[in-house]
Amino acid sequence: MKTLLLFLAFGLTLTFQSCKNTPTIKNKDNQTVTATQKEVVKQEKTYLNTPKEFYDVIQSKKVQLVDVRTPEEFNEGHLKGAVNICVTCDGFNSKVSSLDKSKPVYVYCRSGHRSGNATKILSEMGYEEVHDMDGGIEAWQANNLPVEK
Repeated sequence: MKTLLLFLAFGLTLTFQSCKNTPTIKNKDNQTVTATQKEVVKQEKTYLNTPKEFYDVIQSKKVQLVDVRTPEEFNEGHLKGAVNICVTCDGFNSKVSSLDKSKPVYVYCRSGHRSGNATKILSEMGYEEVHDMDGGIEAWQANNLPVEK
C-alpha cells in the first residue's frame, strides 16, 4: 500500500512539474504570455525546407533568395537569382534591412549551420516568414540541382 501511495505521489509531482514548462510568446504589446505550441510556431514563422522544396519555389515565383556564405564561397557557385549577404561578415543586419520584411525570405549556406543562424537573426529582426534550406548548397548539389558561377 505504501508503494502504491509513493508511486501516485511521484506521478502527481511529475504532472504538476510539467505544467510549469508552458511555452510563452510576446503579444502585440510585447508582454510575455503563455501560448500553445501551435501559437509558438505560428509566431516564429521559420521553416526548414529540403533542397527540392527550395528548387520548386524559386522556379515557380520570384523570391528573396539570400546566400549567407562568404563572397569567396558565393563566387565558387550559387543558386540562380541569389544575392550574397555574408552572415559572418560585419554589417549583416544593416545589409538585410534592404529586404522586404513582409515577403518570404529564403536563405542558404554551405551546409545549413550559418543559414540557421541567419534565419534566427532575421526572425528576431521581424521578418515575417523565413525559409532555411536543410543541408545547404552541399545538399542542393547532392540532389543534382543547378548552380551558376
